[in-house]
Amino acid sequence: MKAIKLYLWQNFAALSRLLNTSIMWVFNPFMREYKFGDHKDTTSEVLGRNKPSCKLCRGVCKLLSIILADELHCEKSIVED
Repeated sequence: MKAIKLYLWQNFAALSRLLNTSIMWVFNPFMREYKFGDHKDTTSEVLGRNKPSCKLCRGVCKLLSIILADELHCEKSIVED
């Protein structure tokens, strides 16, 4: 069971990174600070970094928190370099 969870987590993270690089052309004009497009970042990480200054990011983070039952999902996704 542990192997299945790891497999699923790695695949969801990979999909999130793919989404991050795929949507950069659509959403980057609306981002003031941290931009989409870095293949090492997940979508949640970019949304979490932009949350203080981006109303759309706050809404998407709130939706993700409800769907994933994780109140601070976007904030927890931020990885310091």
